[in-house]
Amino acid sequence: MTNFSAWKPCATGVGLVVVVIASMSAIQAQKIGDPPDAVNMRLVGFNDLQVRSAYQPTIHKQGDRYIAYVGHHGASYVPKPVNAVSGQPEFNGTSVVDVTDPAQPRYLAHIPGAEGGPESGGAQMTRICDGKSLPKGDPNAVYLLRTFGGQAHEIWNVADPVNPKLITR
Repeated sequence: MTNFSAWKPCATGVGLVVVVIASMSAIQAQKIGDPPDAVNMRLVGFNDLQVRSAYQPTIHKQGDRYIAYVGHHGASYVPKPVNAVSGQPEFNGTSVVDVTDPAQPRYLAHIPGAEGGPESGGAQMTRICDGKSLPKGDPNAVYLLRTFGGQAHEIWNVADPVNPKLITR
């Protein structure tokens, strides 16, 4: 007579391995050219950010609008992509986009960043706060803190997001 109680831990382990392998075979990697997948999400709008890389976006409520401040890496396929708003070639920096209507985001401004490669140029990090929330801040200001490549940090007044004003570097 065989003692099956000795096989129980082994059989349970084999069963677990079979379940894991069966589960893994159900998961398939998406391939280039496959249609996009989404679960509990749908695309409602799009902005190409002047074909600049996106890094650390910050969305801030300003009055009755929502403004996205998007930092960019330094490198791009073109050394100085053309800013479609100003018509000038500029190093990657910070995009300012009105996202109040997510279906139709509106590009407002681009603040050029530092010259340099992916990590040494651009203006990757953005942080925003209202001046009225700071002990010595201008209550009418909205402050943008951002990196200036690997060289410095900058503070901008973006109360008028179409016309950002540099305060200090």
